[in-house]
Amino acid sequence: MKRQDSIDTLILCAYSGTDAINAISSCNIISQLLKIRSKILVMNSDITTEASSGISIDGWTVIMGSNKNFEFSAWQEGINHLYQHNISHRGILFANDTIGRHHKGSHFAQCNLNELMRRWSTCHGAQFIGIQHFSPQPLDLDGHDVTQWICTMIFGLTSEALKRIDYKVDHIEYAARMCSEKVDGFSILNQNTPSSIKAYIEDWLLNGGWHGSTQPPLSVNDQRRLQHKARCILCEKMLTVKAKQKNISIIGVKDLEPAQVRHGVLRPVVEYTKTLKAKALHQIKYVFNSLHGDVQ
Repeated sequence: MKRQDSIDTLILCAYSGTDAINAISSCNIISQLLKIRSKILVMNSDITTEASSGISIDGWTVIMGSNKNFEFSAWQEGINHLYQHNISHRGILFANDTIGRHHKGSHFAQCNLNELMRRWSTCHGAQFIGIQHFSPQPLDLDGHDVTQWICTMIFGLTSEALKRIDYKVDHIEYAARMCSEKVDGFSILNQNTPSSIKAYIEDWLLNGGWHGSTQPPLSVNDQRRLQHKARCILCEKMLTVKAKQKNISIIGVKDLEPAQVRHGVLRPVVEYTKTLKAKALHQIKYVFNSLHGDVQ
């Protein structure tokens, strides 16, 4: 009989005070259900100037992120923190702050949280567990089929899976080789990118698939923003590639059907997370002032 373990560590990346507060609310509920022992918040920006209302971050270790590669560098820095401080784990749950956005149609509102929780709490061996997304067209990356992949809004890797991928979740060097550096108002990816992935990403970013997509010709800022987003999409797909290369079981949980979402399958969870925003953002401010040496 295979030994079953529960993922017991969580690394959350956030970019702003508001999103950090909302994401912490969601993560605290998940942490209670999974009996998470260690929680790390990696902040990729300074939030000391944000409005002072929110929730406590008691029980969280807060570190400043470099934001070299958005959430991927943040998660890598969280892993590094664990090992620098000899913090053991049975597996890590990774999340970005979009899980705290409770608007209609959000990933958190649509994902099959009950099934994800079951999978995360009864994992064993080398497993990569998260929400399954797919493309209507075949996609290939680094010689592997990535038509289906695991969404990196929130996902889990067991300790054995992390060991097999050498504890590396940020593949910025690989992705950067495929991202265009041109500032011509049009280019997102270069010719190093497999044609199927290039067509998929550029259509997603330029033709309205992504909520932040913009049609060319692009301003300098928009072009850089979309180039960075393309790099993150490639990094997301690379986690699925690495899992396949290292013989890690990929367990993809499908989103809820629209009818299930409409009938409020997750409404109690979502509503409960909203009620947790009641204590004090000044605690978050205190942490960041401490990190910057500004505590009086």
